[in-house]
Amino acid sequence: MLRRKLLYLVISFLSLFQFMRAQDIIYLNNGVKVEANVKELNVVSIKYKNFNNPDGPTYVVNRQDVLLIQYQNGTVEVINNNPTPVTPSKAETLVPKKEIQKKGVYDSHYMNKNCIYFNGLALTNSDLAFIYDREIAKSRLSIVLLGAYNFNVHANYTNRYIQALNNSKKNYDLGLGINYYTQTRKKTQYFVGVLVKYMNYEYVRQTIIPDSLNGISFTFTKQENVNNFQFAGMIVNGLQIRITPFFTYRAFIGLGLTNPNSDISKAVKEDPAQKARSMAKAYLGMCVGYRFY
Repeated sequence: MLRRKLLYLVISFLSLFQFMRAQDIIYLNNGVKVEANVKELNVVSIKYKNFNNPDGPTYVVNRQDVLLIQYQNGTVEVINNNPTPVTPSKAETLVPKKEIQKKGVYDSHYMNKNCIYFNGLALTNSDLAFIYDREIAKSRLSIVLLGAYNFNVHANYTNRYIQALNNSKKNYDLGLGINYYTQTRKKTQYFVGVLVKYMNYEYVRQTIIPDSLNGISFTFTKQENVNNFQFAGMIVNGLQIRITPFFTYRAFIGLGLTNPNSDISKAVKEDPAQKARSMAKAYLGMCVGYRFY
């Protein structure tokens, strides 16, 4: 009986939460975002009610003053592909709390500040890699979070220095960074940034141990499973293209150095040049991202 009551309570809470979110969003050409329930859409005007006052009066806005409508089910309808600056009508009484105002023409490609990227180039390293990007400081900067899982059973050639270890396997990557954009309000942007990357891997460590028995000397090999990590700091350069307000393409290259690792250094000690190169780190990306508010 108690479980049934708890189940009804959870279902009621989720239904209430979904009801609270059931709203349409009208984006005007001047940057105002109106939370509404759209009632009628015709060739001349759009009629809607205030989302916070559904029983109140019906408002009317000219179709040419509307950029797009994002409906409560997630679909987006672009109303005006070539928006022009407009002055909000004095009859408009609804002013959202999170009003977006820009000087000049409102650029819809900068409407959404969050983006989730999928790095397709990471598949060559057997990684499923995703990048979260949050724009700040009027889209001049962005905070970057990286996460990648490696599905290889053993390290491949792209991780050749880990591959030098016995029975090695890369597990996952984590990263944190910040990017600076040299231009804003443009569809194509160059950016430069820094990225700190953490890589977790495992291998079997073999240790040769000398011993003796009855005056006879011999050695045996001890094997143990080791979980280790590698840090890398990199400078990132890249290019970003805002294809639509919701989709972005990004390509970048990061170059830097890793922390000295004694096990990897021992594995490549016979070649000093290779040992020096083992401390170099590169990370490449060719990403497609989905933007959201």
